[in-house]
Amino acid sequence: MDQLPATARPGPHVNKVIANESRLVRYFDTASAVVLDRDEAFALPNWGDRLRSASLHAHLCNGVPPVTRPDQYTSVAGLVPIPPRTKWRYDGTLFHVYFPVELPRPHLPASLADIEATVQRYVKFLRGERIAVELSGGLDTSIVIEVLRSAGANLVLIGFISDRYEFRTERAIQEFYLRGHEPAVTIPVDDARPFARLEGAPLHPVPLVPALFHEGHEVVSRTACAYGARFVLNGVGGDALLCDTFDGDAGYSMPLTHRSWGLYDPWPHDHVYAPKGMAYISSFALGPISRLVWAMRRGSGEDVQKRWARASFEGRLPRELTRYAYKADHVGLFHEGLSAAEPGIQEVARSAFGVTRHESLRPAALLRDVARSTHLNDAAIRALLLRLAFCTWIHAFVREGRV
Repeated sequence: MDQLPATARPGPHVNKVIANESRLVRYFDTASAVVLDRDEAFALPNWGDRLRSASLHAHLCNGVPPVTRPDQYTSVAGLVPIPPRTKWRYDGTLFHVYFPVELPRPHLPASLADIEATVQRYVKFLRGERIAVELSGGLDTSIVIEVLRSAGANLVLIGFISDRYEFRTERAIQEFYLRGHEPAVTIPVDDARPFARLEGAPLHPVPLVPALFHEGHEVVSRTACAYGARFVLNGVGGDALLCDTFDGDAGYSMPLTHRSWGLYDPWPHDHVYAPKGMAYISSFALGPISRLVWAMRRGSGEDVQKRWARASFEGRLPRELTRYAYKADHVGLFHEGLSAAEPGIQEVARSAFGVTRHESLRPAALLRDVARSTHLNDAAIRALLLRLAFCTWIHAFVREGRV
C-alpha cells in the first residue's frame, strides 16, 4: 500500500516563502524544506529508498497536464516541482500562490504593432543570432514565424513532416514555408515517433508525461545546433491565450490565472535543451507577449476556433489558416508510436517493477494495455501514459546505477 505522501502531512515549516528565481524548475524537498536545483536533487543520497517508496497513487492523481503547480501537486518521492520565476507560501502542508510576485497591472490597450515592437527588441538584443522555430504547420507556430519575420529575425524552420492523410493541411502549410527565404529542415515523423527510445530518456527528478516524447526534442535540438541556433521557439501557450474566455471576471484575472509559467511545459527545456546550452522557448508565454495578447482579447468570450487570431493575421498567413478552422488528428500517430515502442516499454517496465513491485507496472500488464490501446477510453489512456511515465522515470535511475 502506498504511504501517505509527504505533502499531505503537516510539517514544522509554517508560512515559509519558497522562491525560484531561476529559469529552470527547482525542487522542494519536503523532508528538509530546502529548494534544490536539478543537480542537487540528483545528488540526494537516498534515491533508492525514494524510488522504492514512491507513491504511484499520488502520481496517478497528479494527472497528465505538463504544467505542474506546487499547489496542485502531491509529492511522489518527497520532491515538489517549483516552476521557474515563481514564489509560493508553504504552510507546512500545502503551497499557496504568493501574490506579490505578479500583481495585476493597469489595463492598457494593445495592438499587433505593440507585439511586433516587443519582438523587435528581443531580436535586436540577439544581434543577428539565428533562431530556430518549430514548423508544425499549425496556426500558433505560423503566427510565431510571421511575427519574427516582420522583426527581421534570422530564422531556421524545423518541422516533422508526415504523409498521413489527417495531416494534409499541416503538410500544405509546411510546404508553403519551405518555399520561403529562410532555411527550412523537414524531418520524417517516423524518425521520432511518440514514445521512441523511452529507455534512453534523460534523468529527471519527478515523473512527468512529457518524458515520453523526449526523442522528438532530441532530434530538434540536434538539428537546431547544426544550423547554429541556440534558441528554439514553439507555439505552446497559444491555445490558452487565443481560445480562453477573457470577459467578465476573467477579463481582470488573467495576470493571476495565466501567468507565463503556467502557459508552457518546462520539461523539454530543463532536460533536453538546457543541458546542451540551448533554450526551448514558448513564444506566447514570454511575459510581455502574454500580457499584450490578453489586453487585445480582453472582453472576448471563448474562441475555440481562434477566429480572432485568424482575422488578425488575414493576408499575412496562408489562407488555409485564416479562412478555415480545423484540428489535426494525432490519434493514428499516437497508437503507431505506442505499438512500435513495445521493446522500450518492456525494458522500462522491467526496471520499474523490479524496484517497486507494483503489479500495474509489470511488463506483461503494460504491454497488454498497449496492445489494446485503440479500445481504451480517455481515462484509461491517461492512466496508461502515467504508468509509462512512472516506469520511464525509474528506469533512468536504474540505467544510471543510482538504485
